[in-house]
Amino acid sequence: PDVSEYEVSAAIDAIKKQGFTSWVEIPEESSTVANGLVIRTNPKRGEEAPLSTTVQIFVSVEKIEKVQIPDVTDMEFELAKKLLEAKGLVVAEPVTVPSDKKAGIVTYQDVAKNTWVDQGTTITLKVSSGEAQKTSYKMEIPIPTFYTGEIEIKATLDGETVKTSKIYATD
Repeated sequence: PDVSEYEVSAAIDAIKKQGFTSWVEIPEESSTVANGLVIRTNPKRGEEAPLSTTVQIFVSVEKIEKVQIPDVTDMEFELAKKLLEAKGLVVAEPVTVPSDKKAGIVTYQDVAKNTWVDQGTTITLKVSSGEAQKTSYKMEIPIPTFYTGEIEIKATLDGETVKTSKIYATD
């Protein structure tokens, strides 16, 4: 619905009547819309969107405050989201990534901690799937046919030995 220049409570009522169940208010400076009234929404008026979409309601403010980004890595996603939203930030849908951390734990934030940003800035978080990315490497080492004896093979990761094996070459 067109909720431009509505009071926020009336805009929310109109959004609810359309069937949306989630919304977030985002302060935005405006010299043309009175303080506290809705400037616009995302999705925009007339734009189709799933009812599960979080509607962003941009509300006119006289001056946008700057906020400092906290470190939300290693937090449960829901807690991180509440903390960021309490500062007036918008949290995008999380991106799930492979990680050995417990499922739902934030592994990355796209705006570095201690950075100052405008309220209303969108923050993207990467969240652990709970399963580490599995990779394997295969390496072939040719051994001359005339060689016999012990061969030690050492695997290292970042300069640290992670596996040592011995094999024996015989005729």
